[in-house]
Amino acid sequence: MLVIVDESTSDIYPTHKEVQTFCRPGEGADTCIWLVYGAKGFKCTYYNKLSGPYVQWLEGKTVAKRDGCNYVAELDIGSLNFGKNEVYPLT
Repeated sequence: MLVIVDESTSDIYPTHKEVQTFCRPGEGADTCIWLVYGAKGFKCTYYNKLSGPYVQWLEGKTVAKRDGCNYVAELDIGSLNFGKNEVYPLT
């Protein structure tokens, strides 16, 4: 899992295996609401909670219902260096 930390954001880019294990796309209500897909592939927005998806989730308008995973929620972002950090939740 690649975690990029700067002064205002923390971007998390899980590997394909981590996406399947932690985020569970396609699993309906058990899919994490913070998983997004863009030009750089899958991204976890748990620490950069986007207002639009968050409001939709609060209003019950999303298929995904799970608010993050224990691994990302317990990740100590403050202990990471600014820049790119590799963390290995799956060995």
